[in-house]
Amino acid sequence: MAQLEQLYARAVALIGERQFEAAEVACREILKLLPNHPDTLNLQGLAQLRAGHHKRALTTFNRALKSNPRLTSIHLNIGIANFEMDQLADAKAAFIGALNVDPGSVEAHFQLAILAMRQFKFEEGVAHCRDALALQPDHAFAYAVMGEALVLLGRFDEARAALERANTLNPRILNVYDNLGMLAENEGRETDALAHFDKAISIDPTFAGSHFNRAVTFLRRGNFELGFAEYDWRWRTARTAQSTKLRPFTQPAWQGEKLVGGKLLLWGEQGVGDEIRLSALACDLRDRGVDVIVECDKRLVKLLARSLPGATVVGRTAPPHRATADSEIAFQSAMESALQFVRPTLDAFPKRQKYLSADPERTQAIREHLAAQAHGKPIIGLSWGSYNPQLSVGKTTSLATWSPLLQRDDASFVRLQKVSKDADAASLGSEARALLDRLGQFPNLDLVQDLDGLAALISACDLVISVSNTTAHLSGALGVPTWVLLPFGHFQPWYWLKNRTDSPWYPSVKLYRPKGFGEWDAMVAQAIIDLDAWTQSQR
Repeated sequence: MAQLEQLYARAVALIGERQFEAAEVACREILKLLPNHPDTLNLQGLAQLRAGHHKRALTTFNRALKSNPRLTSIHLNIGIANFEMDQLADAKAAFIGALNVDPGSVEAHFQLAILAMRQFKFEEGVAHCRDALALQPDHAFAYAVMGEALVLLGRFDEARAALERANTLNPRILNVYDNLGMLAENEGRETDALAHFDKAISIDPTFAGSHFNRAVTFLRRGNFELGFAEYDWRWRTARTAQSTKLRPFTQPAWQGEKLVGGKLLLWGEQGVGDEIRLSALACDLRDRGVDVIVECDKRLVKLLARSLPGATVVGRTAPPHRATADSEIAFQSAMESALQFVRPTLDAFPKRQKYLSADPERTQAIREHLAAQAHGKPIIGLSWGSYNPQLSVGKTTSLATWSPLLQRDDASFVRLQKVSKDADAASLGSEARALLDRLGQFPNLDLVQDLDGLAALISACDLVISVSNTTAHLSGALGVPTWVLLPFGHFQPWYWLKNRTDSPWYPSVKLYRPKGFGEWDAMVAQAIIDLDAWTQSQR
């Protein structure tokens, strides 16, 4: 028995030393004598998990669970393995299983908080952190995660208190400095924000989150030189990892070299709105005589192919389209990475009124349909929400916010957003149906999947009023007069810059800026005032 205890202690030590294969060998020696020993099986599974062998680890953990279903750590390890494999439903079931065995498991509550954050369920994340803290009041990481969730919920005072408490308990948690920096940026304290990001980097120079946030801080102020110096760190942040993957292209990355005789492959990243915004670079390059191949979201292919004559436009697939392997391609670049070479300063932005073109026949058909409903009134398209789950709390309004605007009878309003009428009815109560009925629509048009159709619908409008989302980008790129109600603070994408009502990206866009989080009513009220003058000008 003493020999087995020594082998077990040796396996534990080897895992601590990251010698996972040797640890597994030690576990196997024990299991020769005790084939179903749950603690040893659990330890062997942990060695496999740490070595990156997730499926093998799950098999081993499940063997351990059969031997002892009352061992909390086995449930936790099964949950962590599933979480790392992005099998979130199974991970949640395992963590709940741990709580069923031990309702006082701090780690189970904490892991459920981490899981909720991955699913963008920030309120749920806060609740699980509070449960963990009720059991262990000095759990610094629970305060840190709760602080981040509260930042993403726009509850900034509560977030600051949680983050400062985490920092007091453990001053080396990197995300705490990152989130404190974002809170400072929200308040316009650039120097303090950068100091927080720098502190995190001083603890770990490879911490991508703070490098990325430094870049965004500079870019938001139009300082492209300093911003792009660190912007490639985005590929290593958790946020980007969940939304965008580096493409498997083998051509050299473009670093601004002159493109003579070779083609440039530009590939989209981040989201559809960003691809729309950055497809303007293909226009710039084409105007300079560069042969461009554009890889984008498949929903954009028809629109971009029409708008970029001479360019090759293909949809993003796995494996990539054969056109991306053209032997004449000299370089490849993610679209946002190419920006620093195509438009290195704000002065380099061309004064191009539009660069996308909707289908003229669809636009005319839609315009005729909407005009029949408008009875001579101007047609105004509305979009009030974002489909981005991580930022939707800060970027999305309820339809109730737009109620004062929709009461006007001197304009015809059109819905530019796919929404759940039942959800909006619940938020608006008895007003819901009347408000929704004031929003005209074009039948049988999928506003999410048929982006070429959405472009035609937008082009059929006289004015678009939208929050910061794909609709706003599409409307601006089409040259339609567009009023964009921006989110507050760090919810605002950097490219809308600071302290200006116009956009260098889209000359037809007018920006409305809030003074605090969730202050949509004030922006809508200002838009109504501006609409008085605008409708007069349309007569």
